[in-house]
Amino acid sequence: MLPLLLLPLLWGGELQEEPEYELQVQKSVTVQEGLCVLVPCSFSYPWNSWYSPPPLYVYWFRGGESPYYAEPVATNNLNRKVKSETQGRFRLLGDVWKKNCSLSIGDARMGDTGSYVFRVERGRDVKYTYTQNKLNLEVTALTEKPDVHFLEPLESGRLTRLSCSLPRSCEAGRPLTFSWTGDALSPLDPETTQSSELTLTPRPEDHGTNLTCHVKHQGAQVTTERTVQLNVSYAPQNLTISIFFRNGTGTALRILSNGMSVPILEGQSLFLTCTVDSNPPASLSWFWDGKALNPSQTSVSGILELPNIGAREGGEFTCRVQHPLGSQHLSLILSVQRSSSSCICVTEKQEGSWPLVLTLIRGALMGAGFLLTYGLTWIYYTRYGGPQGSRAERPG
Repeated sequence: MLPLLLLPLLWGGELQEEPEYELQVQKSVTVQEGLCVLVPCSFSYPWNSWYSPPPLYVYWFRGGESPYYAEPVATNNLNRKVKSETQGRFRLLGDVWKKNCSLSIGDARMGDTGSYVFRVERGRDVKYTYTQNKLNLEVTALTEKPDVHFLEPLESGRLTRLSCSLPRSCEAGRPLTFSWTGDALSPLDPETTQSSELTLTPRPEDHGTNLTCHVKHQGAQVTTERTVQLNVSYAPQNLTISIFFRNGTGTALRILSNGMSVPILEGQSLFLTCTVDSNPPASLSWFWDGKALNPSQTSVSGILELPNIGAREGGEFTCRVQHPLGSQHLSLILSVQRSSSSCICVTEKQEGSWPLVLTLIRGALMGAGFLLTYGLTWIYYTRYGGPQGSRAERPG
């Protein structure tokens, strides 16, 4: 009966850690492929300090593998070979003499998924594997995106430094490879885009374009990227005034230079449109002979309406542009010409087609004259036989 009573005691020693052997470690850890994770760990074991201190060796093994024959994934025993697939990626961190068994896992790979056990060895008396407190590691697909850092907004013509980093990556394992792509990088040397840092001098045309940082894990052979849209501030440019007639469908005139004089017939209705390219959008305002116009006469988009313009409503109209990076203005002179009741006044569209009408009428009259002359000649020769026939009919 004694052996039967001792058997549960033996089983109990295998099913739970011995009281003097303790291990504090997470039971489950998840990390994305190619990234790094630190697993905090501490342990204790029985030891009498008055003994001469023999070397203290600690190991991490794959679960289910023999600690006597299998290669560990990490150890501080330089005489023990570690697994080639984990060498340099699985590392012990901390001071084992202070009972620190923390494990750093870098450049995680799908094949790393599984369970791991910790073992301690010191002298002849301490040789123990903590089989009951296993570390279960799960490696999932990479979904982490890089972070792109720079000061916003970017300013046209000003040198800017951008940096790209991948959160939760670490020095363990193979290094990361960075690259940049984007329309704003076309004038740069391709070699300058193969770094985690980028120097860029943005242009106005770079506003709204995309810039992408690509990060590749050389060991895991996986790539992740992040795309940002550039917000480039730039001063006003391409200031233009366009004149639209109310009854027209297209642009009658575009003003590109200051002081241009435009003749307008009295009574016509116009729209003056001021446009400018800038970021952020500039503030537009209209002035008539140096005096600011009532905001109710203009729209936020810079359109000034002039209905049924009178003879005394001409003069200099100026569009002024206010912007943090610079100001501009553009002026035109409307010369209003009075219309007479005795004259035949035409619109700007009819005036353009009037010479064509006159030409057609002139051609029609010339054609009719030619046909009349030809017809009379033909009748004369047919009826009288020409000049000779006429003389023959005269009496002798």
